[in-house]
Amino acid sequence: MKAIVINLESALERREFQLKQAKALGFELEIFSAVTCSDISPQEYQSIYCTWERPMLETEVACFKSHYKVWQQIAQAKQPILVLEDDAILVNDTSAILQNLMAMREIDHVSLEARGRKKILSSSSHPLFNQFVLRRLFQDRTGAAAYVLWPSGARKLLDNVAGKAGLADAIICASYNLNSYQVEPAAAIQADRCDFYNVNSPINPGSTINLQSKPLRADADSSLKTYVCKLRRINGQLRMARRQLTTLGKSKRRMAEVKGSLFFSPSSEEKL
Repeated sequence: MKAIVINLESALERREFQLKQAKALGFELEIFSAVTCSDISPQEYQSIYCTWERPMLETEVACFKSHYKVWQQIAQAKQPILVLEDDAILVNDTSAILQNLMAMREIDHVSLEARGRKKILSSSSHPLFNQFVLRRLFQDRTGAAAYVLWPSGARKLLDNVAGKAGLADAIICASYNLNSYQVEPAAAIQADRCDFYNVNSPINPGSTINLQSKPLRADADSSLKTYVCKLRRINGQLRMARRQLTTLGKSKRRMAEVKGSLFFSPSSEEKL
């Protein structure tokens, strides 16, 4: 299975790590140059920064547009593609997991990631590879650092965000029309979650998204836009509550299992 990693051109350490990780784990990797704030005009930013549940930072809009452009590529593809952010750390069995996912049908999206927040996962599971299983993912809460997206899923996501923007992971989590699944034990974590899961981070876990302190609000009606954002947030919370109620009896709200010993590190490369 092909993989695409979203990487800022300035983030050389992360790019080198992702290339080394992909080579060691045995899958093809394509570098996608991430959208930056300088790629977004002030007019474009002002038109979309308040179309989600809160005003968005310029860096957040840029991150969204990076994923959006990748979704556009996948929508035109014939096979699923693994999407990575450049701080994703994968398990040693990633290649075998991807190979088995290629054979799956009627799936739109599979999350490989755990991020220390509870998900709503099905009680039943489908064997995937060795100890790894697939569980229906009814509600995720965060994380877009490692996911497999089918062309059908990419088209649904593009339709869901037409004319809008939002955090990429939040958009995926709120897209209930996706037929989504979770790999368990989780097959990916982000570098900033390594300490949480007792995994040695091979890269700097710092993020560029939070470097900007607040959204720019140059337009006169920003207060009204912020109020509309709050209404969207309330509606989003109500949708999540309904989702939990409608999946009672066939799911459980819990954290996805993570086994730190399964993850790739430069020192584990010789063992592969």
